[in-house]
Amino acid sequence: MKDYVRKRDGRVHVVEMGCGTGAGAHHVCKTVLPKCTYEAIDMQQAAIRTCQQEFVPELDHRLVATRADCTEVPIEDGTADIVAVCETHVTEIAGKVLEEDRQFFTKVQSILKTGGFLVWGNAIPDKTWQPCLDYLASIGMKLVESHDVTAEAIAARDQDEARVDAYVEQCLERFLAFRIPVFGPKKRAEAEIALKNFYRNPGTNLYVDMENGTDSYKVVLLEKTA
Repeated sequence: MKDYVRKRDGRVHVVEMGCGTGAGAHHVCKTVLPKCTYEAIDMQQAAIRTCQQEFVPELDHRLVATRADCTEVPIEDGTADIVAVCETHVTEIAGKVLEEDRQFFTKVQSILKTGGFLVWGNAIPDKTWQPCLDYLASIGMKLVESHDVTAEAIAARDQDEARVDAYVEQCLERFLAFRIPVFGPKKRAEAEIALKNFYRNPGTNLYVDMENGTDSYKVVLLEKTA
């Protein structure tokens, strides 16, 4: 993929599926691919609004933020050099490729140029990777590289534990309802578990799933063939 970008002097068009607030998109546009154009897609309006306010103006509108369902995103076929997927909530059912997952991958394939790349990194059930890769192969996506970075992901969560704990504590302290006797502490504990599980913080179910191999974090590169 680096060769592909180099041959085009960095002037590539990137589409990110599930961009969140666009912080990653901003980093790529500013630091990694300073000559690229970038369309960041997410179905959450609040996330897209943040991207539009915080990041789009700074980048002279090389970055565009669009609210859409990624299975039916309004992008013309064959327009993206790279599609980036980073920890998007798809392919989360062990050993299965759901209809929604197929729609997602089919849309990725359709908007890519021939010879373009899907870069996908995520922690999902380990048994789901191969069915996903098989489906992608069936629609003309060739696996180029695959790297299991589960150990690195676990180490990153360990290193980030103190920051996450502090952040979650500050968030929870803002909600006065959690101070209501009996009911409040119970709901506070539930909210704490939910937030930390989202981060895969040490001790949470999602963290343990990476430790015991139920989930694996991989980074894969696939090329759209002719």
